[in-house]
Amino acid sequence: MLIDVVESGTGKRARLSEVVAGKSGTSQGFRDAWFIGFTKNLVTGVWVGNDNFLPMIGVTGGSLPADLWKRFTLKSLKSMPASKKPKL
Repeated sequence: MLIDVVESGTGKRARLSEVVAGKSGTSQGFRDAWFIGFTKNLVTGVWVGNDNFLPMIGVTGGSLPADLWKRFTLKSLKSMPASKKPKL
């Protein structure tokens, strides 16, 4: 279900060349927006919002937070050592 969020739902902007699953969210009044996503090697959450109770114009969890998550994740995954597959 969480893979579908990224493949065909509100989290499309978080797509990578590997499997990604996640959840986007936006609070009532558009004051908060977030994207929580994970790959095989990394789990990360991104929150953006206003602490003065003013709405963010046009920002939803599937927009800016998903974009920021993708940028962070791409850089983070590049710096991780390649995982070794277990021998059978």
